[in-house]
Amino acid sequence: MTEFESLTLDHLRKCATHLLVSYPDDVEASLVDEFVQFKAILEADQDKTINRMSAAEVRWRSTTDTFFKRCHR
Repeated sequence: MTEFESLTLDHLRKCATHLLVSYPDDVEASLVDEFVQFKAILEADQDKTINRMSAAEVRWRSTTDTFFKRCHR
């Protein structure tokens, strides 16, 4: 998850687009915008302790792990 948070928006969009192009039948086109939105949510709540945010991070961990493995090939 630390890699996800450290990406610039341009690099995040590039990686999400690469994932979308690589798996067009499995990934919806809205994924790019969803990753950008999720990054903004994480940054906005960075200094707050919110259990729901921690749960969201756990749910996204497997998604982002796959995302980075595919993006950095």
